[in-house]
Amino acid sequence: MATSTITKRAIATALRDLIKTTPLEQVTVSAIAERAGINRQTFYYHFHDIYDLLIWIYRNEADQTIGRVESLGDMRCALVNCLRGLRDNRNFVVQTIHRIDTPYAYRFAYDEVSAYTRSFIEMLARGLDISEEDLELVTRFYTVGLVETVYTWVTNGMKEEPERLAGRIMLMLQGTLEGSLDRLSGRAHGRET
Repeated sequence: MATSTITKRAIATALRDLIKTTPLEQVTVSAIAERAGINRQTFYYHFHDIYDLLIWIYRNEADQTIGRVESLGDMRCALVNCLRGLRDNRNFVVQTIHRIDTPYAYRFAYDEVSAYTRSFIEMLARGLDISEEDLELVTRFYTVGLVETVYTWVTNGMKEEPERLAGRIMLMLQGTLEGSLDRLSGRAHGRET
């Protein structure tokens, strides 16, 4: 593992530790640096500010948790893992989700989920004659639904079991994604629906 990654993880661990006892808005770069055993300059070499660090933590967690999505089963597993990860880190998530500028946080979540959704939709659309515009529309539609559902679950206290919520989401997705792609592909062939 690269030294840069090791340092970033140490900084992230320091922030996570500090948040256990200190509200995020009271955490300083100096406190993070001291806890991580680095100086402030090293912190700023890796991150612009604490919010940049938060985004790195969420992105890193997503990359480690979700993995590759190539089937509905993979998608359900990825969703369960994501929800479990959020719930397992409840204190961190609750402390941080409302501190990140809402439009920025939403855009970050949208971009992360959109990448996974798009790759999954492209896999389902193989062999279909579907336009880029329609692929983008389907990606946007399902991404907004997923992001909003998970955000609402988090802000409402993550009460529903991750497996149950993921199962309910998958029931709604089953057949609708494929059906949407089929119908849009038919439209591309002049068969308006």
